[in-house]
Amino acid sequence: MLVHGKTRQIDLGHVNGRYFLLMAGIGFDGEVTHAIEKKPIKRLGVVAYLLVGAWLGLGYESFRVYMTINGRLVKKHALQVVIGNTQLYGGAIKYTWQAKCDDGLLDVCILRKRTMLERIFVVVDFLLYRSQRHQWVSYAKCTSLNVRTRKPVAIQVDGEPFGYTPARFSIFPKALKVIVPQKIPVGLFSVE
Repeated sequence: MLVHGKTRQIDLGHVNGRYFLLMAGIGFDGEVTHAIEKKPIKRLGVVAYLLVGAWLGLGYESFRVYMTINGRLVKKHALQVVIGNTQLYGGAIKYTWQAKCDDGLLDVCILRKRTMLERIFVVVDFLLYRSQRHQWVSYAKCTSLNVRTRKPVAIQVDGEPFGYTPARFSIFPKALKVIVPQKIPVGLFSVE
């Protein structure tokens, strides 16, 4: 790939002084990441996240979130907020299914408050990329995002624990040069 690949410029997200390439999460996934960090179960990799996620998932309380998205105030009861620069989350789920890593925008997916049973349907819809997933979320695109919550809510950045809310997000367009294969997965970039 180094010899035959092509150079592309991609965006970087930024939150509270830290850059990210893929995504950041506030809420449920932040709690899971914080719960696993520095624990022996982390050695199990993806299995650890699935086990802890299942353990915390059904009983996780929603939280009230206040977001200023491109200057507009949005209030929601959420289980999770995913701010994505790319589509894939954890290699399997597409919370930010419209994201392009070179469009100068962050995609925001707010997974709204759900009952215990509905949470199972949400997971299935997202894992199978069903169009029904739209009913469970609010979706937006932005260049800046401020997030406040009534009480501190856990944040993860590119799969690593990263403090608690409040948070300020922004995008740095075309900030990083990368080498990609000649055949690029469809939908990764805004211009193929």
